[in-house]
Amino acid sequence: MGEFKSLYFLNLSSSSFTSKIPSSFAYMHQLESLDLSQNKLSGQIPPQLANFNFLEFFNLSNNQLVGRIPSNKGLWGPPLSADKKAGLSPPPQANGSHSKSCRKIGSDLISVEIGFTFGLEFTTNVFNTSIYCYSISRKPLHSLIPSWKLLPHPSSYHEIQVPTVVLGSVTNGHVVGLDISSESISGGIDNSSRLFDLQQLQSLNLADRFFANFSKLTSLSLSYCSLQGTFPKEIFQVTTLKIINLSSNEELHGSLPEFPNNGSFRSLVISFTNFSGLLPGSIGNLKHLERIDLFNCSFTGSIPKSMENLTQFVYLEMSSNLFNGAISSIQWENVINLAELHLAENLLEGSIPPSLFSLPFEFSNASSNLVTLDLSYNNLEGPISSSLFSFPLVQEIVLFSNHFSSQLSEFSNTSSNLVTLDLSFNNLEGPIPVSIFNFRGLEQLSLSSNNFSAFPFNGPQHLKNLTSIDPSYNSLQILYNGTNSSYSLFPQIGALNLASNKLTEIPGFLINQSELSYLDLSKNHIQGEIPNWIWFKYLFSLNLSCNSLVTLEAPFNDPTMREIVLHSNQLQGEIPYTFGNVYYLDCSSNHFSRSIPANIGLFFWDIKFLSLSNNNLRGIIPESICNGVLDIINLSNNSLSGRIPQCLFTEMSLGVLNLRRNNLTITISNFEFSDSCELHTLDLGENRIKGEFPKSLANCTSLEVLNLGNNQIKDAFPCFLKKISTLRVLLLRSNKFYGGIACPKTNGTLANASSHRPSSQEFEW
Repeated sequence: MGEFKSLYFLNLSSSSFTSKIPSSFAYMHQLESLDLSQNKLSGQIPPQLANFNFLEFFNLSNNQLVGRIPSNKGLWGPPLSADKKAGLSPPPQANGSHSKSCRKIGSDLISVEIGFTFGLEFTTNVFNTSIYCYSISRKPLHSLIPSWKLLPHPSSYHEIQVPTVVLGSVTNGHVVGLDISSESISGGIDNSSRLFDLQQLQSLNLADRFFANFSKLTSLSLSYCSLQGTFPKEIFQVTTLKIINLSSNEELHGSLPEFPNNGSFRSLVISFTNFSGLLPGSIGNLKHLERIDLFNCSFTGSIPKSMENLTQFVYLEMSSNLFNGAISSIQWENVINLAELHLAENLLEGSIPPSLFSLPFEFSNASSNLVTLDLSYNNLEGPISSSLFSFPLVQEIVLFSNHFSSQLSEFSNTSSNLVTLDLSFNNLEGPIPVSIFNFRGLEQLSLSSNNFSAFPFNGPQHLKNLTSIDPSYNSLQILYNGTNSSYSLFPQIGALNLASNKLTEIPGFLINQSELSYLDLSKNHIQGEIPNWIWFKYLFSLNLSCNSLVTLEAPFNDPTMREIVLHSNQLQGEIPYTFGNVYYLDCSSNHFSRSIPANIGLFFWDIKFLSLSNNNLRGIIPESICNGVLDIINLSNNSLSGRIPQCLFTEMSLGVLNLRRNNLTITISNFEFSDSCELHTLDLGENRIKGEFPKSLANCTSLEVLNLGNNQIKDAFPCFLKKISTLRVLLLRSNKFYGGIACPKTNGTLANASSHRPSSQEFEW
C-alpha cells in the first residue's frame, strides 16, 4: 500500500479485512482521509501514522484494535496553513467550493486508478461515490479531546485509552458530524465541555449503548437537545441510574424496557418526545420512583396495576397520550405520598375508583398529600363522590370534558386550600350544592356545559378570593336570597360567564362589582334596558347578545372597554359609539334606525371590527369612518344611501367590506383600488351601483369573494379577474353586462371561482 503515495483518500471500510494495519501506510504522505472502519483489524495502530501531515479524517471504528492512538498534529494541532515554518504545504482552502487538490472519485466494487492516483476505495457497495474535501478548523477538535477526564492536557493526546477516534462529516471548514460511537470513553459532558465549541455540529453519534457503559452514572439529562432516532433501551437498565431527563426532544423515538427488581430510578422524565408502546408492568419494580413525566408522548394500552406498588410516588404526569381502559383496578390508597396526579387527554374509561380517595385506616384522608387531580378530556363516567372534595391539601380538581352524570351531593368536609374546581362539559344535573361554597380559598369555579338547574348566588359571599365564575350553558335561574343591601357582600370577581341559561334580568348583585373585566350574559331571556352602571370601570369585554333588550341607558362611556357584543336584540335609538378604546363592536341584528354619526371616526380610532348589519340605519357612510384601523366593516342590510367613501379603498387596509343590500348609488368605474389592496371579501351586491368594472380591482390579489350582483354595472365580462388566483366566489348576476363570457386562453385562474353566476345579464352572443 505504501506505493500509492499520491492518494488523498483511502476508504477500505466494511471489507472484512483482518490482521494488522500495515506500517507501510505511513508512506502515503498525502492522505487527508483514511477510513478502515467496520473490519476485523487487530493489534495496535502503527506509530508511523503520526507522520501524516494532511490527515483530517481518521476512522478506525468497529475493529479489534488495542493500545494507544499515536500523536498526530494534523488531528489536534492548529491549521497547517498557519504553520508555514514547518515547510509543509497548506491544506486546501475552505471557500465553499472544491479545492484543486480535491477530486471527484468514481469507483465500483474495487477500482484503482494507476498513475497520478487521487483516490482509492474498497467498499461494500457497488455504486459511484462522490468525495469532496475541505480545510477543517481543527482547534475545536484539539480542545475537545482534553474534555475527557482521562486527558489532563492536549500534549498527552496519544495517551487516550480508547481504541478509536472518529471524525465525521466536514462542510466548509466546519465539523458538522462527530461519531464517537462504540467507544469506551469515560467521564462526562457538562456545560463547560469543549464539545460545545463545535458550533456547526449537526450530527453527534453516541450510539451503541454509549451511556450504558458508565457503570457509576446516577443522573442523565439530555432535554432540549434536538435528539433524533431511537433511544437505546439499555440506558434505562443502568443499575445506578436514578434520574433521567429526555424531555423536549420531539423527534426522539423509543419505548420503555422491562425494569429489573429494586430499580434505583427516582425520576423518569421523557415528556415531549415520541416514545410509544405499552407501559411495562415491571415499572412497579421501581420502588424508589418519586416522579414520572410522560406528558405528550404516544404511549398506548392500559395503565399497569403494578403502579400501586410505587409507594414513594409524589408526581405522576401521563397526560396527552393514548392510555385506555379503566383505572379502577389500581389500589391508589397504597400510593400514600401522591401529591399530583395528571391523566388528562387520554382514552380512559369507567368511573373514578373509590380507592383514589379512600386511604387505609392508618392513613386517613386527614393526612393525604394530594394537591392536584387532573382527569380531564377522557371518557370517565358515573357520579362524582363527595369524598373527592375532602382532601385537606387539594388545590386543583379538574374533571372537565368527561361523561360524569347524576347530581352533586352536599358534602360536609371540604378543603380550605382548593383554588380551582372545573367540572365543565359533563352531564351533571340538579341544583349546584350550597356546600361547594365552603371552599374558602376557591378562586376559579367552572361548571359550564352541564344540566345544572339552580345556582345559589348568595353562596359565594364567603369566597373572598373568588375571581372567576363560569356556570354557562346550563339551565340556571338566578337564586339570590339576600337583599339589595347584601349585594356588597358578594366578592369582587374578575370574570363572570352566565351565557346560555334562563336568566330574565341582569343579576342585581353586579351593581357593586368594581373589578369585573369580563361579563357574558348572552343567550338568555333578559328583557328591558341595559343600565348604565353596567359599564364597569375595568370592564374589558361585555357580551349581551341574543337576548330581548330594548334600550341602552346613557351615558355609556368607558375608557377601558375593548369588546362590545350586542347583536341579536331589539335595541333602538343611538348606536353606542363613544367608547374610545373599543376594537370590536357588534350591534348587528337590532332595530337601530338613526344615521351613522358623522364624527364616528373620532371615537373609533382603534377599532378593528365593526358590524352594524341588519338594522334600519339611514343616511350616508361618513368619511370619518376611514380615520380608524378597521379590518372588517359590515354595514349590510340597512337603508344607507349616497356614495361609498373612496378612502375605504385607497387609505385603509380592509380585509372585509360588506355593504350589500342598501341604496348606495355610485359609479364604480370612478373607484381606484390601492396597489396594496388587502381585501379578501368585497360585497356590494343589491345596491344601485353603475358604470364600468374598475380595472384597478386587479390590485386586490388576495380577493376570495366578490359580489357585485343585482346592480346596474354596464361592461364586458371582466376577464382581468383571472389574474386573481385566490378568487373562489364570483357573483355578477342581474347587471347589464354585454358580449360573451369566454376569455382568451391564458394561464389565468378564473376557473377557481366556485359560484360564477352571469344569469339575468344582457350578454350579446
